[in-house]
Amino acid sequence: MLIWTFACERGGVGKTSLSLAVAEAAARRGKRTLVVDLDPQGNSSRRLLGWREDALDAWSYEGPSVADVLTAEHRGAAIEHIVATHSAWPDELYLLASPGPRLTLIDRTTAAAADRRLSRGLHGLDRHDFDLVIVDSAPSLGLLTQNGLTAADAVFVVARPSGSRQGVAETVSTANLLAEEYGGEVAGLVLTAVEPSSARSRATAAAMERWEEEWEGRILSQVARSSIWQTAEAAGRPLASYLGDFGRNRAAAAALAAAEQILDARREVTV
Repeated sequence: MLIWTFACERGGVGKTSLSLAVAEAAARRGKRTLVVDLDPQGNSSRRLLGWREDALDAWSYEGPSVADVLTAEHRGAAIEHIVATHSAWPDELYLLASPGPRLTLIDRTTAAAADRRLSRGLHGLDRHDFDLVIVDSAPSLGLLTQNGLTAADAVFVVARPSGSRQGVAETVSTANLLAEEYGGEVAGLVLTAVEPSSARSRATAAAMERWEEEWEGRILSQVARSSIWQTAEAAGRPLASYLGDFGRNRAAAAALAAAEQILDARREVTV
């Protein structure tokens, strides 16, 4: 079983949408996949449980959640709190849900080995035939994200071409520090909302050149800008549900292809 964490210290980079796309693609390949939602905003949980987005309501969830795992006193607690996803999603896709704002209290805990609680909770999950765990981390480098980083076999850093390099640098620095202590690696960078080369302004083209120079050979995918990501997020639907949909088929197929590219870059989960 592999544990992949998608992370960036800054929000608004498409981390959740990308995490779910990769999880969906893996599940469509027949890989038993678990999404761990470590974000108090609960956007992964909202989508996977089939809730439509409502900007007026904060996410709040009272069912079994990742908070139960992070506060459990025994190893292997995750299997007790995993829930099935909405029927629109692949059968092989499962969720450790975010309870919402209650997670912020855990982010301030001083319990022993507080940054290893998720790793403890996921212990033994492979014995239940899980192949891949996707951790959608919080948009910060607090204790919740540290739990995702210490549990990970591989960390995928997510950024936008016009985004803050400082946020990416801080994420990489923290991930590398924890990798030295606990194992794991920074797998590479995924750039989202990438404009086609023919449509790039001079500033955008220069920014892309800098990313490619700084991350030479470690950019795993460049995900094209498309409204399909926002459409699927707002509707709480998987990308595959738009395949065959006139007007959205090509965009959905391209988005899933980007997720497949990340899976293929890590051959451990290639069928």
